[in-house]
Amino acid sequence: MGTPIEWTIKNEILPMRRRLFERFYRTAMRVLRKIKSETSLTIDENHINGVVPFKPYHFYDNIRFALMLSQVFGVMPLHNLSTNIQEVKFKWISWKAVYSLVHVLCILSMSVFCIVKLAVYGFVIDETAITCFYLSNTFAAVHFIYLAKKWEKILKEFSYVEMSMRDYATNKNAKRVNILTAIFFMFFGMIEHVLFILTNLQHSLSCKNYDKYPVEIYFGAAFPQWFTIVNYSHWAAVLVEFTNCISTFTWNFTDLFIILISLSLREKFNQISNRIKQYKNPPMKFWKEIREDYYKVSYLTKVVDVQIAGLVLISFINNIFFLCIQLYNSIKERQAIIDSIYFFYSFGFIVFRVVAVSLYSATLNESARKPLKYLYSLPTESYTTDVSRLITQINYLPNGITGHGFFLITKNFLLQAAATVVTFELMIFQFSPAIKSKYPSNSSTSEIICIK
Repeated sequence: MGTPIEWTIKNEILPMRRRLFERFYRTAMRVLRKIKSETSLTIDENHINGVVPFKPYHFYDNIRFALMLSQVFGVMPLHNLSTNIQEVKFKWISWKAVYSLVHVLCILSMSVFCIVKLAVYGFVIDETAITCFYLSNTFAAVHFIYLAKKWEKILKEFSYVEMSMRDYATNKNAKRVNILTAIFFMFFGMIEHVLFILTNLQHSLSCKNYDKYPVEIYFGAAFPQWFTIVNYSHWAAVLVEFTNCISTFTWNFTDLFIILISLSLREKFNQISNRIKQYKNPPMKFWKEIREDYYKVSYLTKVVDVQIAGLVLISFINNIFFLCIQLYNSIKERQAIIDSIYFFYSFGFIVFRVVAVSLYSATLNESARKPLKYLYSLPTESYTTDVSRLITQINYLPNGITGHGFFLITKNFLLQAAATVVTFELMIFQFSPAIKSKYPSNSSTSEIICIK
């Protein structure tokens, strides 16, 4: 049993000290984790060698214009898109989150009406394309809400990598390139939407009752999947036009977002390649730092890829499907000039989008492998264990944008997609006489949409 003092020490004082130590340890670890997670967001400016100012949020600064543009249409509902990265949050209780939910409900309702029209009036390829358009945009809008919830984590990972690579040279034109890319991409998308309106206006002008009911006839021609099921009303017309606008923006912004993410990740790998190129006879410590920085960028790429993989899959499925639909429509006869202009512009714009997304994403993979060009040319005395490990990592752990692991976007992937499209086009030309005999012109469609 021992003396009372020994019993007290053994059964009361020691357990109490152990509990206090454990409590202190848990508190200290929580504080350290919080400091580690927020370090990359709390540093405003450092000075490298007392000369070059550094901001650990180049990525956010470069992509902020596109994010601000997305807020207008209810995509990526982020709160406080100011220059201070610490204020960027996602909040369910905010008008932006409510606006995004309304966005999703509007596109989902249009998708439901498209499915109902297919079930009632039968399967038509053109109507299937419209249904696919709204369904894919519904999934994309939902995924952007999910991405907004994860955006703070992505910003922390980016800013942590940028802070650890603060002595690397940065591309001063990256922000300007991102802004111009967003402007031109959305501008071309707006032109396509204007041509869509003009085409349906041309169709409605050929209707008999257009002089009496111009607005009703136009919306019946532009949105038959809605107004063949329900009667026309002004509130329904406004809702349908609003839904079509936000759907078009979501469709274009999905590809634009993937391109901007690819540009930002590509810049990090280019920084590593340029740093290797600058040093002729670096010390052994240099290669250890390069290998660690490359691993950080590689890990960042995988973190971002996991979050945007759904958007990549939606983008490629949607664009390839519409490209095939446009190839199918190429065998149809067109009488109006505006129809031909809209078709060729829409077809060219879809090809441009597929190529742009593929090439920008493929250049990310190329930039990740670019250090091999300099590593293989190193002299024997500079070849260290860290160099060997870095070469192995680059060769056997490919970096790039994937579609949920189904494919890795490289230049070879673009060639495979092009070969698939060419095969489909040859099949279309082979069966084009039978299709033309079944669908001799667009007159029957015009008669259906002109019914008042």
